[in-house]
Amino acid sequence: MEINVSLPFACRKIGNECGPDNPVWAEVRSHGKEMAISRGAYFQPASDKDIYFVDKGRFNSVFVNRKGKRRQLLEYETGSVLNLTRAVLKSVSFLEYMATEDSILWKIPIDNVISDKPQCPYLTQISLRILASVMETYYTGLTYLKIDNLNKAFCRYLILAMRNANSNNFSPGLTQEDCASMLGMHRATLAAIVKDLKNSGIIGCFTSRKVTILDEDRLLQLADF
Repeated sequence: MEINVSLPFACRKIGNECGPDNPVWAEVRSHGKEMAISRGAYFQPASDKDIYFVDKGRFNSVFVNRKGKRRQLLEYETGSVLNLTRAVLKSVSFLEYMATEDSILWKIPIDNVISDKPQCPYLTQISLRILASVMETYYTGLTYLKIDNLNKAFCRYLILAMRNANSNNFSPGLTQEDCASMLGMHRATLAAIVKDLKNSGIIGCFTSRKVTILDEDRLLQLADF
């Protein structure tokens, strides 16, 4: 069975949209204000009037519910842009960002990107690609993984990730806790599903660094694609 679905969140990374020689770097340094964020620090944009270009480092976007509980969503790499959705839509946001390493951001007014005559045309192009990548990420998740049968949801995730890597051995870049959070289940539930798949000889291992699919046909049956 051929499944033509990309899976950008197999490793949940957003970014790497431009190399260091891309003119976007000159634009952000000409029009932006530099900010240093230490590893482990949380950063919450102050308003919907600015976007933040990641010049160096990585950030995890984190959703904070009304009770203060945090849930990691996506990882943004060097070359990506934070706060795009809020700045473009002027919406209330419960997102904050955690630096996973020492990082450098450049704060740029959103008007420089989405005005009639943008002062940062290359940054505008990068922003559109990043928004499209985020949209694809959530569309894929909602379409293929948000189902009531948790065992089936996990099997679908494995199939999509395997197809995306084009190999039965791949690195998901997710811990079991992160994967459970992404699929909307408890970590203990996911651990039990992984154990059953191992005992059935369908997968060999499941860690953040390596997943081995032993029986693709049976996994496809359980995924019910």
